[in-house]
Amino acid sequence: MQGQVDMMLALMRDLMNQAQMANNTFRMVKDYFSCVQLVRKCKTIAAPQASLKDVTLVGPVFENPIDKFYFQQVFNDEQRYGQVILNFLSNGIKFTPRGGTVSTLFKVLEVNSVPKSEQRSSVNHAS
Repeated sequence: MQGQVDMMLALMRDLMNQAQMANNTFRMVKDYFSCVQLVRKCKTIAAPQASLKDVTLVGPVFENPIDKFYFQQVFNDEQRYGQVILNFLSNGIKFTPRGGTVSTLFKVLEVNSVPKSEQRSSVNHAS
């Protein structure tokens, strides 16, 4: 039941974000967060949907074991990342045959440091 409530709240946030974008008041709040913990939270939210289809959720999986450390502290907007991860999980569940598996794979493609000027900032994308 809680997973369904969380999914509905996420959908409501998505609608609010669309309204903010339409009104040029959309904001991104950047800070440090654990992408590993965020994926676990998103899996918990998506678990009821997966259970109904008998789909197994796996992850986070790391292509290279050292990659795990890069995802422990990510600097970006956690809420936006959560929306993307939930969307991927939801689509994965929807398009995976009954009894299948949806995996969340993490792979480091590039490593950049965060400039001091961007650390712990709120970015407004209004015109």
